[in-house]
Amino acid sequence: MFPSKEGGVDRRTFLKVAGAMAGAWPMSVLATPEILYNGIRLATPWPPARRGFQATPVPPPYLVDRPDVVPIDVGRQLFIDDFLIEETSLERTFHRPSYHPASPVLRPTTRWEKYDEYAERTKTRSNPAAMVFSDGVFYDPHDRLFKMWYMGGYTQNTCLALSQDGINWQKPTFDVVAGTNITMAQHRDSATVWLDLNERDRSRRFKMASYYDTYLMLYASPDGIHWRELGRSGPAGDRTTFFYNPFRKVWVFSIRDDVADYHIGRFRRYLETPDFEGGARWRMGQPVPWTAADAADPRRPENDVPPELYNLDCVAYESVLLGLFTIFRGEAERRLRWLQPRRLPLGSSGSARVPARLGARRRLELGQRAVGRGLLPCRRRPTPFLRQRPPRRSRQQRPRRLQHRSGHAAPRRLRVDGSSAVRLRRAAPRALS
Repeated sequence: MFPSKEGGVDRRTFLKVAGAMAGAWPMSVLATPEILYNGIRLATPWPPARRGFQATPVPPPYLVDRPDVVPIDVGRQLFIDDFLIEETSLERTFHRPSYHPASPVLRPTTRWEKYDEYAERTKTRSNPAAMVFSDGVFYDPHDRLFKMWYMGGYTQNTCLALSQDGINWQKPTFDVVAGTNITMAQHRDSATVWLDLNERDRSRRFKMASYYDTYLMLYASPDGIHWRELGRSGPAGDRTTFFYNPFRKVWVFSIRDDVADYHIGRFRRYLETPDFEGGARWRMGQPVPWTAADAADPRRPENDVPPELYNLDCVAYESVLLGLFTIFRGEAERRLRWLQPRRLPLGSSGSARVPARLGARRRLELGQRAVGRGLLPCRRRPTPFLRQRPPRRSRQQRPRRLQHRSGHAAPRRLRVDGSSAVRLRRAAPRALS
């Protein structure tokens, strides 16, 4: 009891003590957590600052502590995990992708695509290149065309190819470099191009970030051909990319970093911002650690070195975020710069953070899925991204519902996406009594 003239607590003392207690109280308790379109509650503060990486996979928090009610009015609902399923007698199967018979659909055929400055300078083997090094492949509804930005010539130019069907690609000529399809004539590493359908300023409809030295150069364009420089980002490693999260309306930079730890090596940092240009000027240490390879990523028998997360690109698809993980698994003793063995697993997230891997990693060399439900893509080791809540009740006590935002219960019949399927699991025969 604080002293007061009435023997209780006077107003001045109360406000002083209450203010001190509020200042000492954890922000995660004081802040109101953000609830996503699918009912998942974000951790506070967001994004969470993690102190390290776990060696083994961890189930995504949104599967461990799911919302009581799951709104399903955003996109088609995909059975990539058990987020939408209370109980089932079905068995989930992930389908292995295969190359299209026309592959490769883009080949180095032009003089500038076959040019290799390094090979000419060192008198070594040339490496022609017409490849998407993150870059971007989009369908542009304005022109009704598929558009592909890619590296044309090893570390040389950014080029643009067009297609009516996404399979047969043409290389038109533009006026940036006369007689070529080059849209940016300068040395480059990886780059990201994004068609921003929400941008009101037509001169910034296309956005690009290209790695240079120790940062990203940022650009904008009205047509994806003629680019103007916006500035540069904060410090970043090579293979740093970005994507747009439409569920939360933020730009996310997937920043490559590395640590002198034999079992971690390369990993990713995370930074999100609603402002593509201004928000990219982060300071050293500001982007939080995001995700890394773990013990479930298989090693190459001939190398037997710990895998490293070389890159993570993400894109929204229907009601989830898809993440494409590039896993570096060592290289030959005599390094061939055109041969660095990597894997491309696919993942997903329903919470918007790190996509969780789907399927058996040892089998899907072409494309495992890691999917995330609205945060970043939530991979498979989500530390406490979700706010701590009371222990989950049993199914009998806590029935879950799928619900449209209108409040009406949604039908239980949901579409099965082509990347995975659910099949009847045959029960073992029981003897008649």
